[in-house]
Parts: sequence; C-alpha cells; structure tokens
Amino acid sequence: MDTELVLKVILKKHFNIEPERVTRETKVEEDLGLDAVEQSELQELLETELRITFSPYECDNMATIGDYLFAIERQQ
Repeated sequence: MDTELVLKVILKKHFNIEPERVTRETKVEEDLGLDAVEQSELQELLETELRITFSPYECDNMATIGDYLFAIERQQ
C-alpha cells in the first residue's frame, strides 16, 4: 500500500487539500493550515484507514508530512 497516496487522498477528501501541495517537506500547520483539532482528526483518520496507532509522543511531534509518513512506515 502506498502510504503517501493514502495520506494525500485523506487530505483531499476531508480537508480539500490538493495532492500537488503535499510533499514530505510540507509543514502541516504552516503550509496546509491545519490547526490542532484538524491534525488530531487527520491522525484518527490515518489510524482507522491504515489500522495503526500513533503514540502520544508521535502525535505531539508530527510537524511535516514526512513526520507522518515516517511514523506510519515504522508500523508497517
């Protein structure tokens, strides 16, 4: 499964963020405009879709798309 594609689809479907705006270096808050509540929602959507669980430490330290992908890839 292409985790980057899954992440982009979720961002498009739930947050109306165009996939071409999303790279590993993209900052979730600054570049995509997701606030803390939206970031929590994104984490929950990813956990459900990919059947993973982020640790509280991971949740607090995911600032870029690359951080999300690294946390996901560690569990797969």
